[in-house]
Amino acid sequence: MSNQLQAFKALITYAVIVPMAIFVGYMLADPLRYSTFGAVGVVLGVMIFPLLLKWHQPLLLFSWNMSVVIPFIKGQPYLWLVMSAATLGIAILERALNRDMRFVQVWSLSLPLIFFVGVILFTAKMTGGIGLRTFGSEVYGGRKYIFLLGAIAAYFALTAWRVPPHRAKLYVGLFFLGALTHFVGDLVQAARRSFLGLDERFFQRSSVAVYPVDPVEPPAPAEVMQYRRDLGVQDDEVLFGRFSRPEPNKWTDLALRAFRIALRQNPKIKLLFRESPPAVSEALRNAPDADRYIILPATADPAELRKTMAGIDVVLHTSSIGESFGYGIAEAMALGKPVITHSVPWGDQAQIELARHGECGFVASTPRSMARCILELAGDKSRRIQMGTLSRNHIQQLSDPETSTSRIHRVLEAVIAGRTNPFLVEDLEKARETARYLDRHQFGNSASEQIALRPMYYWAVFHRWRKRNARAKQSD
Repeated sequence: MSNQLQAFKALITYAVIVPMAIFVGYMLADPLRYSTFGAVGVVLGVMIFPLLLKWHQPLLLFSWNMSVVIPFIKGQPYLWLVMSAATLGIAILERALNRDMRFVQVWSLSLPLIFFVGVILFTAKMTGGIGLRTFGSEVYGGRKYIFLLGAIAAYFALTAWRVPPHRAKLYVGLFFLGALTHFVGDLVQAARRSFLGLDERFFQRSSVAVYPVDPVEPPAPAEVMQYRRDLGVQDDEVLFGRFSRPEPNKWTDLALRAFRIALRQNPKIKLLFRESPPAVSEALRNAPDADRYIILPATADPAELRKTMAGIDVVLHTSSIGESFGYGIAEAMALGKPVITHSVPWGDQAQIELARHGECGFVASTPRSMARCILELAGDKSRRIQMGTLSRNHIQQLSDPETSTSRIHRVLEAVIAGRTNPFLVEDLEKARETARYLDRHQFGNSASEQIALRPMYYWAVFHRWRKRNARAKQSD
């Protein structure tokens, strides 16, 4: 009888686990989709729910200072926000089931916080509501309301149960221990550089010749001014421009979100697209702020493209996969235009090498940080001119056609003669300098950018590692 019972239990276990494993494995075949994130998140949530019921309060304290987001939830909320909601939900559920359970009542704190909730909701209502662009809302700025309400919810969640005196030191330690996650990314990056050193062995047989950008004379100032007027740009308006093929797979709304944030403070800015994806173009033409956008079709006419690039004041470039070189940036820089772009540490990063942060423009990777850069350049013409001059000089030096063709010629001669790379020392130094620059800027220049970029980067690294292991097993 006992053996039959054990066999029945094992059968039930396998009946649940095997289909679940097949389902999770199927979903992980395309790990970067939100549906995959959601499915895996639900599975993990069910698995950790018993632990959450027992340890939710210390886990909330531990997550409070963490620089950790939940990547499979839309909007990528911070872990402490999710834990606040979960802990408060558990507290309310326990109160409903247990009449003897009482929240710790400190009315001198609770009443002002309840009143503050009313103020937050009233303010949100009067300013258009708690809108989250991530969920398709036309109203922006809801994130700050979510943070405030989440912090208040965390207070009531933490005070639902008294902290056992013998665990007081443990809880205080957990509160401060979570802050150590801010240093993990830097340690990982340092370890990556130490184990994958840039040495001479690679450059003995390899060299670099940068894609050339032909130097061109910009159109005459009068021609540029007339072109801007034909587009409907007033003399006192600042025109930002994005140049890219209308491919949805490269589109990201980061630049658009940032522009709309900046537009609230400076109505004298416009954004030109050459060209946005069809669905985006249609949405912009029907948007309430449609008069702030200029949508031009993609063109193969070099003269027309050069005139458009000369007609803008600042390049505003974003791409979901980054740039392997970025002609849409480089050609505008050659015409003396500063650039605002963003970092894509899980993809190509040529865009942040071209637009050196603080010199040729800015690297900003969140809507608010990019909006600040838009406002800074829109309000300071001398800064635009200064950065534009540095952009032109940088591209002329980096992408000089004669230099690139000369390097290729000398490298081919070395290959034929059986010699090593004649530019070994120079290439090695440039590679190390580029690595140092990327380490400084590829994860952003603020704490909010670090939080926004690192989770997706580590997820992409994990995905590539899985694919590499799968290929290795197939070859075996």
